[in-house]
Amino acid sequence: MRPLVGLVPQEVSLYPELTAQENLRFFGRINGVGGEELEGRVDELLARVSLVARRRDRVATFSGGMKRRLNLACSLIHRPRLLLLDVASGLEEEKEAGTLTRLRMAPLHRWQLFGGKLLARFLVGLFQLLLLFAVGHVLYDISLGPSLPVSVLLCVVIVFSMTGFSLAVACFARTRERIIPLGLTVTMIVCAIGGCWWPLYQSPPWLQQAALAVPTFWAMEAIHDLILREKGLLDIAPAIAVLLAYGGVCLALGMRAYRLER
Repeated sequence: MRPLVGLVPQEVSLYPELTAQENLRFFGRINGVGGEELEGRVDELLARVSLVARRRDRVATFSGGMKRRLNLACSLIHRPRLLLLDVASGLEEEKEAGTLTRLRMAPLHRWQLFGGKLLARFLVGLFQLLLLFAVGHVLYDISLGPSLPVSVLLCVVIVFSMTGFSLAVACFARTRERIIPLGLTVTMIVCAIGGCWWPLYQSPPWLQQAALAVPTFWAMEAIHDLILREKGLLDIAPAIAVLLAYGGVCLALGMRAYRLER
């Protein structure tokens, strides 16, 4: 059975002593593609990444850009339904390098392209949040609430909402240089308004009302209800619903508005 997922790592994962077509054949066979279908895919992908003329040349002689293009082709050799791109390479970096343009030539829907990119970020964010709570519980005896599954569910929902929010914010910057300061600024403001830096009751009334519009407020409220107030799933259900809606709307708007072309 062929894997349903393809992975494009940040570092080039090719065999330098093999030729371009030999690399494609190798990755095709280990992913369950063979025979005439494999040869057809090799020809098709080499054409898509503009490497037909270099198909019999060793990868060691390729430039960095050519290696990345071939790296992408190897990840598409088995026609994956979902393509995961490494977290360390941002959308804007790929756009500037032309990778996104080539990805759009692949038989992938827009949601699959964004889904693969964002799923990697979601999983890393979820791991970080779970690790943070685990360390706090083990080292400082911080409560994880009355139900561990509910706490894990809340972490999943929080990371989902922030993943969608990050994509929506990225739509307002057209270069990587702009995304970094914009992202940091928005993060600081949203965290301050939502009560991450200080207790919200110490803020003026107008700021407490404004906090209802940011996801960090609902995340902090749900965390406080679980950890400090020992409440259950039904008590934090409204916050979970708001976070899911927030993440879903931001994802939909972000995938629709984000420009894949330079």
